[in-house]
Amino acid sequence: MLLIFSAYLPAAIAQPDEQLDYRIYYRGLLSGMVKIDICDAVLNNSGYPTAVIAGEPVKMSQIKISSESFKKMELLYPFRFEMSSYFTEDLQRIFLFDRKKTTNKVSHKIVQFDWIKQVAIRFKLLQKTQKKLPVAALEKQKTDALFEILGYNSEQFYLTEKQGQKLPVRLFDWLSMLQSIRNDELVVGYEARYAVSNGKESEDYLVSFEKTEPFIGSESKNKFIKIKLSALGDKKSSSPSFFIWVTADKQKTPVRFSVDFAMGKFVAQLTDVTGWPELEE
Repeated sequence: MLLIFSAYLPAAIAQPDEQLDYRIYYRGLLSGMVKIDICDAVLNNSGYPTAVIAGEPVKMSQIKISSESFKKMELLYPFRFEMSSYFTEDLQRIFLFDRKKTTNKVSHKIVQFDWIKQVAIRFKLLQKTQKKLPVAALEKQKTDALFEILGYNSEQFYLTEKQGQKLPVRLFDWLSMLQSIRNDELVVGYEARYAVSNGKESEDYLVSFEKTEPFIGSESKNKFIKIKLSALGDKKSSSPSFFIWVTADKQKTPVRFSVDFAMGKFVAQLTDVTGWPELEE
């Protein structure tokens, strides 16, 4: 879809040129150390600008996660998650993200990053018991246009009273950070620091090259690059270990994600890829 925030004009939806399908499983104490498939995930990425925000072309990355195909998971903890991220062509700044999580309740928020005012503007889904506060006519016009572009009714959301975080020079969410990492030259000694935002605050992560290795469980002879993400600051000791494996070629396709907790491990494994040529043997 095309977003023109400076003129607030909706336009046609653009198709992503990369689709990556994943199967997510858990193995740990809660499963008796047995591997259990729990969700499917689809990651769509644009390789070209799909929007113009405040006069600047931006790209989009979108992920959808669902436990719908897994009966045991649906009985225990039905899970749906969707997130769309819009970021600059040079992969340096996030402009907007739209995040929705559905379990036994619905959590839906939209965060716009205003780089002129240097603040994050947060919208949340209006609950049935809440009353929406009136807004100025011009602001309502802008808000209505924003939600029309995203495909939502603005009356279903409210602008939070508390202002979001002050913006640093470079800022990402998880999806835009992944695309930025893929754009980097991943070689021995590579390290990069990323500030990742949830709209209220940001956490700093150190991304580092671990090693190049054959992918365990894969019939391909390709080599894969293993990347480690380490939390910095106050949350360093309590954060899980997070690893990404990407193909050692120009696409750097993410084939595996692993998050290790004290109670076990969550892994997302690539099952299918659309939009890229066959990998060389």
